[in-house]
Amino acid sequence: MTPEMKKKWQTVSTTLLLLHKKFMEWQFSETEKARGPINNPNTRLQLLLSDSEFQWFRWMSQLVTQIDHVMDSRDPISAEAWSLNQSQWVEAFKSNTGVEFQDKLKLIGQNNPELNKLYSALVEILIPTQH
Repeated sequence: MTPEMKKKWQTVSTTLLLLHKKFMEWQFSETEKARGPINNPNTRLQLLLSDSEFQWFRWMSQLVTQIDHVMDSRDPISAEAWSLNQSQWVEAFKSNTGVEFQDKLKLIGQNNPELNKLYSALVEILIPTQH
């Protein structure tokens, strides 16, 4: 793994975590509007892990875990294995950013230009446009 590739995937991981945090905060806010205050940390964790309203962005934490696991490994990784991991991560991103995700992104992003910039930067890294 080259230093450039390591930096790229560290950026992807960090950006995914930032987006996940913003989505989580928004979803908790929406859930509290519908159900009332959720002050218990265990209840919040259970909602995050298993409630269907949080499903639309749950894949992000799973992807971050996969990326970080490979990045933090002390074992050398072959070029072929590295390439396969990258392909799988990009495919996971593409397959989880469908209509429901895009609808939520538009809704949340209306009042949050920073979120839109983060997401756009992530897309540019993972799915660069052909110039």
